[in-house]
Amino acid sequence: MPRVYVGGIAWATNEDSLRDAFGRFGEVVSAVVVSDRETGRSRGFGFVEFAEQGDAEKAVTEMNGQDLDGRNIRVDHATERRDQGAGGRPPRKNFDHRRSNDRGGDRYQRRDDYPRRDNYERRPREDRSRSPRRRDY
Repeated sequence: MPRVYVGGIAWATNEDSLRDAFGRFGEVVSAVVVSDRETGRSRGFGFVEFAEQGDAEKAVTEMNGQDLDGRNIRVDHATERRDQGAGGRPPRKNFDHRRSNDRGGDRYQRRDDYPRRDNYERRPREDRSRSPRRRDY
């Protein structure tokens, strides 16, 4: 069944007013106003599901930019929700940013890429000065 996205709706708009506004285009199977989990207040958008594709097309062309409860609404075809996984933000592209080549910055980005200093290696361990860039582990 075709779904239609309705954005920019007033906080006072509820499911019944959406159903009434879009009912003139055809049979409305469901009308949902998305609300905030914590406050319960409308998030300003919703979805209307029609029984037939032609009714949804007609609603999109005629209702986009029209006034509903004092606000100009945006109406478009709803896209299917993609799988979000476990929730939260999506994983980063590269977890170890020091090893990526696309960040710019220091030309020696990995410990193995630092130039060898023979004098540093030949000194006894107690005499070696520790540098924040060079670690022996």
